[in-house]
Amino acid sequence: MACLNVLVTGSLSAHDLDRVVIVKSSENEYFQQTIDALVDSSGQRLDYRVIGLDELERQASSGITEKSLLITLGMPATTRVAERFPDQPLLSAYATREQMTRFGNPRKNHIAVLLDQPLGRYLALGALMIDSRKPAIINRSLVELDSKQMAQLGRLGISLSQYVLEGSQSLPATIRLLEGHHDSLLILPDSRLYNRDTLKGVLLSAYRVHLPIISYSPAHVKSGALASIYSSPRDIGRHLAALLPEINRKHDNLGKALRFARYFSLTTNERVAYSLGLDLTDPETVTRRLEEIEK
Repeated sequence: MACLNVLVTGSLSAHDLDRVVIVKSSENEYFQQTIDALVDSSGQRLDYRVIGLDELERQASSGITEKSLLITLGMPATTRVAERFPDQPLLSAYATREQMTRFGNPRKNHIAVLLDQPLGRYLALGALMIDSRKPAIINRSLVELDSKQMAQLGRLGISLSQYVLEGSQSLPATIRLLEGHHDSLLILPDSRLYNRDTLKGVLLSAYRVHLPIISYSPAHVKSGALASIYSSPRDIGRHLAALLPEINRKHDNLGKALRFARYFSLTTNERVAYSLGLDLTDPETVTRRLEEIEK
């Protein structure tokens, strides 16, 4: 597999990292878009080396030095690199909070940029796009809200209800119970609850009770969800680039390990909006308002 070496000009101090080694879990266009955005957005003088996980396994060092920052794309690469190079600063992407929780608490020199969006961002999207004030979440456990999120709910006039699936309860049956009580359903990343085997039933059940779905995946919008808020490959690359100065300063004590994506994109389904009798606020207007709220 060929390696890509890119030198980005800028200033370096004596203690800065001298190389960024990016390890991809697989070959796909999304990872490449993220790498391109990372390199384009970086203002530092760094030598970027891109390798696949298979190449990492074959070679003894893969050009990694003590001053190398490791960036992993995807959980297979994150898991293997964390095991093999426990003392190296590690920046990982393309993982959900669910996956990182199963992975275990990251060490002090590890930052993970999550695919998940902050819950407040989902809620604000519904309020701004379709004036949703009574959203519901169906999950396997309660989503805890911090004081900042509670304050945001109050400012937006949102009353959030959470439903926890227990025992033999089914998603479609629970969705039917929401009719008349809620004005949107938020789907949060949980592969054991929302997956290709359950998605069709979820979308159909919600449509039958006229409940618009706001999701984390643009693919869900193509299948019948009303809207999604997500971080695109380029959004992820921009966030990784923005974290490089922090890693250069702190190295082995990076603070908050799990970071929600700083940048995001929206997609909507006009056909579903029409069928549900909803008028959608322009996505550009919604994006601008969301950015203002989060400042």
